[in-house]
Amino acid sequence: MKMSLLSLTSAALLVGAGAFAASAQAQQSFTYPQGYVGGDAMFWNLDPEQGSSRDAVGLRLRGGAQFNDYFALEGHLGTGGSDGDADLDHLAGAYAKGIFPVSAYSKLIA
Repeated sequence: MKMSLLSLTSAALLVGAGAFAASAQAQQSFTYPQGYVGGDAMFWNLDPEQGSSRDAVGLRLRGGAQFNDYFALEGHLGTGGSDGDADLDHLAGAYAKGIFPVSAYSKLIA
């Protein structure tokens, strides 16, 4: 009985803390520009018109700045991955990124 009461109390505290964190998150205002950074593994495939195809895994680092709810600039740097004679030495890219804020859209149709 004592163990179930402790579990019930812990569960109630966790739910209350989660509700408080969600309401605090909803009231937070953001200032722009906002920087962000991320990384991922990317699977690449080389399929030439002649010869056999090659594929491997590389790593990529992404970073950028979001200037408002709809627009950001982003850069990518990546490296790694080889399959026999085919190697991915590096990749680099810069992008203008359009953003469609789904939460804003859901408020319009509700």
